[in-house]
Amino acid sequence: MNWRSIYHQYLHPDRVLRYSTPKVVEIRNWKLGLLHYSIVLLLLLYTIVYAIILEHGYQGVSEVVGSASARVEGSAFQDIGNGTRIVWDEHDIVYPDLEQNAIFLTTNAMLQKEQTRGIWPAAQFECESDDDCQDGLSTNLGILNGTCDTVSSSCFAAGWGPIPVSTEPSATTVLDGVQNFGLYIPCAVYFPAFGKKADNVMASHHEENVNYFPLASVFKELGVTYDEISTKGALLVAQLNWDCEFDWWSSPCKVDWSFRRIDNVSDDEDNGASGFSVQRQDYYRGPNEDGEVVQMRDAYYLHGIRIIFLIDGIGRRFDIVPCVVTFGSGIALIAIGSLVSDFCALNIFPSRDAYTRAKYVRVRARRYGNFSESDSDVFTDSDDDLVDEKGKVRSIAMRNSDGEQESLLP
Repeated sequence: MNWRSIYHQYLHPDRVLRYSTPKVVEIRNWKLGLLHYSIVLLLLLYTIVYAIILEHGYQGVSEVVGSASARVEGSAFQDIGNGTRIVWDEHDIVYPDLEQNAIFLTTNAMLQKEQTRGIWPAAQFECESDDDCQDGLSTNLGILNGTCDTVSSSCFAAGWGPIPVSTEPSATTVLDGVQNFGLYIPCAVYFPAFGKKADNVMASHHEENVNYFPLASVFKELGVTYDEISTKGALLVAQLNWDCEFDWWSSPCKVDWSFRRIDNVSDDEDNGASGFSVQRQDYYRGPNEDGEVVQMRDAYYLHGIRIIFLIDGIGRRFDIVPCVVTFGSGIALIAIGSLVSDFCALNIFPSRDAYTRAKYVRVRARRYGNFSESDSDVFTDSDDDLVDEKGKVRSIAMRNSDGEQESLLP
């Protein structure tokens, strides 16, 4: 192969700069027509029924912004020994009193009363002599002073005391009756794109699974019992999903709640990642053992259920722009019908060779000369089909400038 043949075969302008234009070929085959229009009908149904109606393609959307608060209703009690019970009402059990998008419910409480600042033995640091106590060591119980209490075999620490022997949760200090509490959760949301507001505050005040949730129902949804989480507590997420439509023909907002536990659940009792705890102190002034009025505090070591509220959702309203975009995208899919029909006609049907010759025609300008717009018509010998009964293509010709017919088929 010489350079000239390479040039004409690969580099000639007619090869490199060739132009393709669509050609309309009418194929009178009912099977192919049925295939084509069936695909077009299915695509139209998909666009109108699914994309526009079911998927709300005719509506604009807005994200939701909102906030939730919570209030509990009920009472519980704690047995502190000697037949004595302490009642915890809805104000005692919640700490802090107000928390945005979250709430903490106490299920286990240990109390160290009347603590004062001083030097106290820390039972967590055992010792036999002063050498076992590191002077100046900072701990969560206080600062060790380097001396050992030979009576209790514990290091002395400077801080608040008496220091409790242990702050680990115990089943003996669990509050009974928390599982009978009810949780009232009012929530208000705003859709900035539409300037619309919504809330779940009903005229009847309480409506279960809308703004009121018995804790027993929440535990049942989570698949746990109160006894399983009362000692160490739990960390829960309450997901609130808003689905609102603001068209005049639409129904009110739909509000769906779901609860899930997110702390690390393990059978290992020493697992520090499970449960939830918090400490609180009540400060006041009172007399110490010597009768001197000093600052004092009551220290509470609380375990319980912390619930975090997550607000999500979407607002919808009719908007002509997304409606037109969705419909236009669906109409564009109709081209798939032509692609599938062409593929079947050119590759699967028995007359595929004849259809191929009728669809693709190569024309060289220098072979036919310059044709005016009126003389450049492609025609057949008759107005019948391009393909005869035997599957052969009828003659296709073009008139040149001299009025003579020249066949376009090889």
